[in-house]
Amino acid sequence: MKKLVATAAVAAMLGSAAFADVSVGAWGKAVVGIGNGTKASGDGTDVVISNTQAWGGNGPRNGITFSGDHDGTIGFTAQAFWNGADFGIGDCAYLWYQPLEQLKVWVGKDNCGNPLRGDACYGTWDMYRVGTMAGAYHEGWTFMGQSSTGAAIGVFPIEGLSFYASMDYPYRDDLYSGSTTYKTKADGTTVYAFGDGYLDKNLNYYDADDVEESSSSKLNKNLAEVLGRSSKFSLAYDIEGVGAIKLGLEEKGKVATNKDGEAKDQNIISASFELKAVENLTFNVGAFIPMVQYAKKGDSDASAAGSDISEMYSFNRVNAYVKYGVMDGFNVHAQFGTKLNAPDVKKEKADGQLGFLVAGGVDYKIMDDLTLYADAGYANGVYMKNTTEDKSDCVNFGLGVTKDYGEGCSVSAGFVGATNGYGMYSTEYKKDNGDTEKAFSWGIPLVITYSF
Repeated sequence: MKKLVATAAVAAMLGSAAFADVSVGAWGKAVVGIGNGTKASGDGTDVVISNTQAWGGNGPRNGITFSGDHDGTIGFTAQAFWNGADFGIGDCAYLWYQPLEQLKVWVGKDNCGNPLRGDACYGTWDMYRVGTMAGAYHEGWTFMGQSSTGAAIGVFPIEGLSFYASMDYPYRDDLYSGSTTYKTKADGTTVYAFGDGYLDKNLNYYDADDVEESSSSKLNKNLAEVLGRSSKFSLAYDIEGVGAIKLGLEEKGKVATNKDGEAKDQNIISASFELKAVENLTFNVGAFIPMVQYAKKGDSDASAAGSDISEMYSFNRVNAYVKYGVMDGFNVHAQFGTKLNAPDVKKEKADGQLGFLVAGGVDYKIMDDLTLYADAGYANGVYMKNTTEDKSDCVNFGLGVTKDYGEGCSVSAGFVGATNGYGMYSTEYKKDNGDTEKAFSWGIPLVITYSF
């Protein structure tokens, strides 16, 4: 009897799936990373190995996507993934509604489409990202993405013209979530709630009258904060045979600290042009202009350029990406990036410095199912870490080969290298005299990818 019920249930599910146009897809990547890394003793480097991903973190990534729609009017997309043994929700978990050809609405987490985002992804970026590949945010290089965790709307009034607006706001159970930190009024010692009073890390007790709130990460976003501090707006017009012009505004609440130490909302204006007039040529150039200058994320303005997208957005930036198809199966890539009027931690300057990045690569399909890759890049210390300190700049390169098995499945092997600790693993250690050394970093990514 149980078998009959189960069979009937499966048949009903398959029948409804066919009727409602429901589909299941999958994407995954395993990266076995072999390379040099700091010894546990901290006095040198050794060869290490781990299961990781192209962007770092635990691996392999196994993801599954469910999607469906009813007559092109109402639908959904939901993703789940496993990073190693860790389970999580993917980039997309939303429903959509499209009552008109000129109007579409998304509700939920959406980081899948990004129809206007200007990317610069090439070479060993999809194998393992080191140096300028890791810290450059190649996704969104020339124009921001339109991702959201709340809701978004797309309007397409005439051919070639599109407008998107998105808002980030919390899930119901997270509406008042977060944490609050407290410090003593006398000397600013951090303390923690304990009964009716507070304790510091040495278990000293303080009455509530001796303590004040230091900061709070509680969301509690009202509608005004969502519209004014957690929204994105973008407008694009595609001129047939010429190119696309894009304008954008991103609002980020209380993420910036100006040079006077004041917490500020950040608003970033972005503009981009994508040339489409030349055959086999992709040329994108974009600029990002923050309204709060000299801003930093958190307590340190010396973090690596790629450590947080808000940190990168704290600077005036002009970026460009070029791809040219020399012939069938042979492409050349070039990339240029800047951080204008950036600070220099070493010289204790809040502004006036130029950070820059130059990089490029080639890919050549030597057979229908075999492609070779090579890339290299350089970025100065101001670009990578907001400093002119010695050994803060980066030179990196990568070589790789991919065997394509069709239908989104491939295997790859590569070699990546980077100077000054910007590689696959940390290579910083202490020498016998106590000085800190950053060994040249090398890594061998062995990659298996599937998508179906």
